[in-house]
Amino acid sequence: MKVKLDNLVSMSEVNQNFFEVARKVDKDGTVVILKNDTPKYILVDYKLMKEIFGKI
Repeated sequence: MKVKLDNLVSMSEVNQNFFEVARKVDKDGTVVILKNDTPKYILVDYKLMKEIFGKI
């Protein structure tokens, strides 16, 4: 999976602006959350997650 640089967000940005980060997920499907400048978590749109992993 290719990640857009615009979809890399820091943990502090998520803490301060969760609504804006969620809007990025709505637009692009995923956001990679960085902790200490290293990818740590992925926030994924629920429908996209179901497509990738099947029924949940």
